[in-house]
Amino acid sequence: MKAQSSDVESDEEAADSTRASSEKRPSRELWERVLSFPGEVVYFPFWLGLTAAGGAIALNEEYDIDRKVIDFLTSEDGRLGVLPVFEPRSGAGAQFFARDYLNERSKFTATASAGLRARQLYELRFKRVDLFGSLLTSAYLVQYRSQPDERFFGIGPTTSTDNESNFKHESITGRILLGKRFGERFQTDLVLGLRHNIVAGGEDDRKPSTTELFTESSLPGLEKENLMGEVQVAFQYDGRNRPVRPSSGFETSLVGGVRSQMNNDLFGFTVVEVDLKTYLHIHRARILRFRLAGQFADPFDDREIPFYELSELGRTETIRGLTRGRFRDRDMILGSVEYRYPIWRVLDAHLFVDAGQVAGSIFDDFKTGDLEFTFGGGFRMWKRSGILAALQLGFGDDGVRVHFTLN
Repeated sequence: MKAQSSDVESDEEAADSTRASSEKRPSRELWERVLSFPGEVVYFPFWLGLTAAGGAIALNEEYDIDRKVIDFLTSEDGRLGVLPVFEPRSGAGAQFFARDYLNERSKFTATASAGLRARQLYELRFKRVDLFGSLLTSAYLVQYRSQPDERFFGIGPTTSTDNESNFKHESITGRILLGKRFGERFQTDLVLGLRHNIVAGGEDDRKPSTTELFTESSLPGLEKENLMGEVQVAFQYDGRNRPVRPSSGFETSLVGGVRSQMNNDLFGFTVVEVDLKTYLHIHRARILRFRLAGQFADPFDDREIPFYELSELGRTETIRGLTRGRFRDRDMILGSVEYRYPIWRVLDAHLFVDAGQVAGSIFDDFKTGDLEFTFGGGFRMWKRSGILAALQLGFGDDGVRVHFTLN
């Protein structure tokens, strides 16, 4: 759950990020070394490969060997390049980027990736494009995504894994964002979007198709094509001491929007999202991060919410120990506590506890007995502008969930 953002960052913030990623990390406590050792073993080949690749590129540049190939992959000034990407929903692929192509700090990316069972993602993004001088910033997105095996367990906080089925969800999304920054901390955005959704039977033969167990009348949105329009307003405040590896401060976002079917009058609803994160420095680069978030959807009087647009628990961004799509309903709340500590200069470890619940109305139907708890840990490898790679393991009633991303 994340508000749309124009990704504008000041020169001072960028400088802080550079210092944060290059500073020497302090030594660890004994118990931290014990917990980190298995992850260090897993990460070592990855780290060694990155180090070797970086050394090879530097050697080639020094002696002008394969200069044209290197310049094609990443230009000498860093404005053009190709990067590998990976995330569980769409698999592995590559991303081409171009920086400062229209104005300072503007960025264009083209991404293509594919995964198991023909998962696909093709995306064009334009970020931080100035309008009317620098009065407004804008961003643009065109995306095609195909998910042939999305999981569905039912609706409500007590669904069982015995009822797992799968469905295919294809979507074509277009989105325009207009943003205004006030000072260094506050950002407000207006988002206009269209999404064409196609929902059909799932293609994972290991589980029954959702279309075999439900009909459109019992599960709104099933086997229906629809064109959804979206208007969204977001307010964000960033009070962190730095945008990369923050050690103190807080960040919060409030998003409100309306989504309505454009080619029929079956679906229409409002969505409100709230997300608050607080960072507390303990000692010697040890950080506690607290998060509290919620999403609340309410259908119009004569319309419904497509089941795949319901609030959801079971993603890397929500509860990391649950299967994707594990719980769906109109409302959702979640909280987490994360303890972060350094491993190497560019590698941090973290331990976490996540909790959350879905409900038809979280204010009327919240029950402590329906809260889902998971715990786990992971590692994040940093670059100067953000996270390069992340590996997280979550443990809960669904078993062990592994989340790996590369950006």
